[in-house]
Amino acid sequence: MLALKLILVPVLIAALSVVAHRFGPVIAGLLTGFPMVAGPIFLFLVAEHGAAFGYQAAVGTLVGLTGLAVYALCYSWSSRRCNWAGSLALGWAAFLLVSLPLERFQPNLALACLVALAMPTMAPRLFPAAQPPQMRRALPRSEILLRMLAAAALVLAITKAATVTGPRLAGLLTPFPVASSVVTAFSHRLYGPDTAILLLRGMVVGLYGFVAFFAITAALLPVTGIVLSALAGFVAAVAIQGLLYLRAIRARK
Repeated sequence: MLALKLILVPVLIAALSVVAHRFGPVIAGLLTGFPMVAGPIFLFLVAEHGAAFGYQAAVGTLVGLTGLAVYALCYSWSSRRCNWAGSLALGWAAFLLVSLPLERFQPNLALACLVALAMPTMAPRLFPAAQPPQMRRALPRSEILLRMLAAAALVLAITKAATVTGPRLAGLLTPFPVASSVVTAFSHRLYGPDTAILLLRGMVVGLYGFVAFFAITAALLPVTGIVLSALAGFVAAVAIQGLLYLRAIRARK
């Protein structure tokens, strides 16, 4: 399990970094909204703690999208005045300040889904304006390696924290911005704040697929087990993300 944690998510981050460089921050942001990090973290939690823990964690994860959206907004607005490190620190602080008190909020799955869907519906309107950057600077291999190492460290920290927290808090921490922190901070450093803002806005728009994955997986988990429920959630998330991708491509033409 440890080897899987150290390999899977960093490889996904490397692939996302290449996509961001080749296709731009909006497309990369949509892919970041896909549960490519939170999904594996959730599966690790279920494998280590069981289905009952996983169900509660999934509900908490849906509620935790509030913290993720606040992180994205805080980072974006901060980037107009701060460098990547300052923006990241403020974004993480905002995520924790919003997420930790939500442990007392214990909704059912339906209400958690409504809370989660409000994020990609409302939050994109609150981002600062940004212009598409000219991403001409080459992406060094050493940069990709650093991103992979940073992602591995964050995933290990989050899954380790789950051993000392209950399922609700573990779920709230599952959407901690691993992929967006790594890709956004490094892109901000290389290409400037507009890139970071467009990445994060795209991520929030792409959270519809994220919601679909966790909602369907949580609903089916007690009945079908983790394999079939996660597979159904994955298929739904891919379908939704594909529609969002096509819409983004048409908007660029």
